[in-house]
Amino acid sequence: MVCSSDDGDLEQYASSVAHFSSQYGGEGTISYTVPNIIGPPSQPGVEGDFASSAVLVNVGFDTAVYVLSVRVFECYHPGGVCRLWARWEEPDGPRWTLLWRRRPGAQPEDHRQPFSPPLKILRRPVRQLRLELNCDHLGYYTGLDAVQLVGCVRPPSPARLLRGRPLRPLSARLFALMPTVLQPEELQDRVRELAELGRKAEEEERRQRRECPTPDSALLQLPEEIICRVLSCLDLVSLSRLSLTCRHLHRLCSDPLLYSQLDLQPYWHLVDTSIVPFLTSRASCLTKLDLSWCGNYGALSDADFCNLLSELGSRLVSLRVDACDWFNGLCMEWTGLFCRGLEELSLRSCRAVVDDAFWSLQYLCNLRRVDLYRTQVTAAPLATFIRNATGLQHLGLGLCERLQRLWHVCEALGECSADLRSLVLWKQRELSWAELRHIQSCRRLEELDLGWWMIQDGDLQLIAEHNRQMQQLDILGASLVRPEAVESVLSRCPDLRLLDVSFCAQVSEAQVALWRHLYPHCSIKRSYRPA
Repeated sequence: MVCSSDDGDLEQYASSVAHFSSQYGGEGTISYTVPNIIGPPSQPGVEGDFASSAVLVNVGFDTAVYVLSVRVFECYHPGGVCRLWARWEEPDGPRWTLLWRRRPGAQPEDHRQPFSPPLKILRRPVRQLRLELNCDHLGYYTGLDAVQLVGCVRPPSPARLLRGRPLRPLSARLFALMPTVLQPEELQDRVRELAELGRKAEEEERRQRRECPTPDSALLQLPEEIICRVLSCLDLVSLSRLSLTCRHLHRLCSDPLLYSQLDLQPYWHLVDTSIVPFLTSRASCLTKLDLSWCGNYGALSDADFCNLLSELGSRLVSLRVDACDWFNGLCMEWTGLFCRGLEELSLRSCRAVVDDAFWSLQYLCNLRRVDLYRTQVTAAPLATFIRNATGLQHLGLGLCERLQRLWHVCEALGECSADLRSLVLWKQRELSWAELRHIQSCRRLEELDLGWWMIQDGDLQLIAEHNRQMQQLDILGASLVRPEAVESVLSRCPDLRLLDVSFCAQVSEAQVALWRHLYPHCSIKRSYRPA
């Protein structure tokens, strides 16, 4: 939807969703899914919502414009948007720039709708925006109803760009030297005064250089062990920049021990094919690698990833590739071939891995933590993997819509996963009482997510009887559960630290308040919107 404002600016709502990492609703449904963000704001009850406390969504617009403002309609638990990016095209590929950010956890200045943050000036036409959300500080996940981009097709004047933007104050010292109106002779005096200040500053700088060594020489005089200790505190970008200063620091900055654990997710907009030779030349000791959100839009390919694994995969114990469009069946097969020592694997929203590729999981017998949220895994390869990975402790299976015959999976868990500590079965509609009976055999289970599964009172009583060591239980959306059954869990599970009863229709706010008083050791979450 495109329209013009009184100033001649183009106002348009998002017309497409190019990419997203997670969503609250299931695939193929209408309620609480990311496509609801398309178009103008809608009525309450059909707004977009998200299934993670730190997510991203890329929205596209019909016409590329020079950005003047962005309006975000946060309709449910506002305050989750923490970063706003813009994408534009260059001859050698797309580029991203950060338009605005808020420190994670900081409350917004106000919750008025729409939310329109102050933006960085960008002199490039933009057709796509990226929103990052962090809802850890909120009571529940933020719902996004719409995103509006306001801009002009032609390059705007500087005055138009600065309209409505806060300007940085002038230096107090310079302001004191420059009165509002100066006569010609006064202007000459002020110029001579500024020149004298500059000359004195240069003399003071030269004196300090004679008396004290330069920072670079002082740093290089330290033992290499101390320098490496300092370098270990730097982020990846700072480390790369420092390596360009001199040969000695370049050698120290190339120490493989500095690249043993790499989290590249904060640099998703910088990662491309050049990361492969960079890591293979420096990261021979790499054990943990996080490529989440990296390499989309053709920046990385499956061949790049396979080349990287062939060089560095044998030492990896942790691999995360959440929401990576390029991670396909070939990448899954190479992971099973070269990363036999993996203990953690996260494939959240890796939709390109299909069918027989998941059989490669059976070769990763050392895995302790696996997250397959919103993947297309099926029951047969998953059950085979569970029977081989007897040390499995954490398994995430939220929103796996192709995971039919779930009783095979739960049976394998009950028979072979004695050390299982956490299990996420969020929105797994195939669950029944029989599957839950198998899960009760995992006597070390501490965290269980049964969100939006139609559990009943008897199911909760099973949990209270067989899993008294439970520390976290999520039963949100259990509309059939009565308060008496919930209280049986609270009374019989003394280690329970978190209980989520959001959207449990029969659990009232007054009842939750009473439980919070009777069981202060347990954090009880409740978010409810009547139909």
